[in-house]
Amino acid sequence: MLPAEFHEVNEKIRILQKELPVDWLVRAHNVRSLDELVQLYTWQKQWADENLSVILKILQDYEKNGGYPDAANNPPILAKKHQKLSSSDQDLPEVYEFVCDFFAMLQNEPVIWDRENAANFGNHRQMRQSWCNLSLKLGGWGAMQHVQMIKSIYRRKRDQYNLDVMKMGKPFQYEEQLKFLRPVIEMANSRNSPIQIGLDEYVNMTTCAEIEYDSEIEYAPPPTQEVMRTVEDFIDQMRFLYGDVAAAEYMQICCNDVISNKEAIAMQGLNDCDWARSYATQNQPSTSNSALKFEESTEGV
Repeated sequence: MLPAEFHEVNEKIRILQKELPVDWLVRAHNVRSLDELVQLYTWQKQWADENLSVILKILQDYEKNGGYPDAANNPPILAKKHQKLSSSDQDLPEVYEFVCDFFAMLQNEPVIWDRENAANFGNHRQMRQSWCNLSLKLGGWGAMQHVQMIKSIYRRKRDQYNLDVMKMGKPFQYEEQLKFLRPVIEMANSRNSPIQIGLDEYVNMTTCAEIEYDSEIEYAPPPTQEVMRTVEDFIDQMRFLYGDVAAAEYMQICCNDVISNKEAIAMQGLNDCDWARSYATQNQPSTSNSALKFEESTEGV
């Protein structure tokens, strides 16, 4: 065994003897809650002075060998998962500390948020690298699921800051931490002010039941979660490339098209002849015209 390899083995043994949570990387790839995000960040701070490259090799070996989350490392429950919180509710102290540190790190990654001054704003590769950097600092090891979670936190808090502080003048728990976004949001609001989506012409939002978006997505089938993330990324890229005004116009057209066709779509298949034709088509071999048309329509999606 070479001296370098011998040293690495000894380092692994030493770190494991200090009770490293070997399911750390596995949990980063499957993180779904704020409780878990806080726990991953706690581990990052706890092990920050150790050899992180050696730690990562230990975690990768555990994952490659089929390791799974150890119940002994489950995070403490910070809040009821299905509790509906209003915008005025305050985050718990553990969550508040995590989010504040996250925003302090985010401020040093202007390629993510500063569309007015950052030279690389809108560069997908640069933005992806910045999100990966943040994930590493927060204990997520750059795992895609972890990146998606912190993206979601940023977008929700940014939008709440825009609504509560900048539009309604209400107090907001993270007002001080997000004040660096004010000039950027002001510019975006000034550009978007002439554009009205106009959905209130069709839907009275005050009569709709409140939906906890994150909870709905969390318990949705994996394919649905993947579709929603893909759509979210596509919309973000469209905004970066063409601007918020063009994106608003495009979404207005899409929404109006959906609403104008909703009755026809809802009625499809209700007539007996339509149902019979649909049933016959579904029971034909997979090489039927309908199947071929479906395959053609989904090429490149």
